[in-house]
Amino acid sequence: MTKGKEEIFIPPIQKKLPLHQEKVVEYQQDTTAIFSFRNFSLVNVQYLEETLSDSNSSESFKNLTTAIQMNSDVIKGVYEGGLKIWECTEDLLDYLEKEAISFKDMNVLDLGCGAGVLGIQAVHREACSVHFQDYNTEVLELVTIPNVLLNMPTADVEKRVKLFSGDWELLEDMLDLYDVVLTAETIYSPENYLKLLSIFDKVTKPSGVIYVAAKQHYFGVGGNLRQFEKLLMESKKWRAESVFVTEEGIFD
Repeated sequence: MTKGKEEIFIPPIQKKLPLHQEKVVEYQQDTTAIFSFRNFSLVNVQYLEETLSDSNSSESFKNLTTAIQMNSDVIKGVYEGGLKIWECTEDLLDYLEKEAISFKDMNVLDLGCGAGVLGIQAVHREACSVHFQDYNTEVLELVTIPNVLLNMPTADVEKRVKLFSGDWELLEDMLDLYDVVLTAETIYSPENYLKLLSIFDKVTKPSGVIYVAAKQHYFGVGGNLRQFEKLLMESKKWRAESVFVTEEGIFD
């Protein structure tokens, strides 16, 4: 069963604060709730996991609670790893910084965003708009949106940011056309490759570029970079090249 689609807009701050703004206030009041990651202030996932262990929170965010209780990075159809900042996200950040990639006046999609650091980086590099997508609404509400608000002026958020949750195949008609798509660690499951290629095709402008950061192999789940590249070539719609390779962290 596929997850339904949902679009989340960040409304203006009101007297009665919506959930995500309440979470930001909560995080800011506890020094253990926020940590520094590169030049970002981000929600501390360990703090969040402890909070979700509270019985009062577990029912509202049961998908995340289930993943935490099972100590699982991925539960098919339930949770897709959005709480963790994965290694290839850091690698893609390194590449964008090293090459001084500019997003000035561009529309950018952070696909499979999780913590949202790729999209936030695009905002800092003058993107016109940034849209964030994650499978789980709970990840957007508890992590992505607070991270965005912690690292951007509220006025910019209201003007330049949209967020979407749901399965890729159900979101194709909701998303815009983008100059740049940023995605990391999204090819771990071969059964999702066709959906991923389809959404690339639907949302990328003819002149657009997609940055995919991935491991050579995903042991235990079957995904691998060469298989994905082969599908890209077979589609005859894409030109792919390797622009950055690293072995750092492989044996950590």
